[in-house]
Amino acid sequence: DQLCGRDPTLTDELMAILTELTQLSKTTNAKVALRARQVLIASHLPSYELRHNQVESIFLSAIDMYGHQFCIENLQ
Repeated sequence: DQLCGRDPTLTDELMAILTELTQLSKTTNAKVALRARQVLIASHLPSYELRHNQVESIFLSAIDMYGHQFCIENLQ
């Protein structure tokens, strides 16, 4: 949890260790392998703030382009 929260970038050494942990296949190691996968996936995602800003930008540009088509009279 702390790895993902602080800094989404991981060192090459840590990436290699996490990748090895994902290869664990015994049932007793399932939680460790799953968590290693989750950390690797999270490290490749853009930050929440960046994703939020991208969605907001798409939403606002759609309103600018198509907002006039959805006036109240047309919706009733």
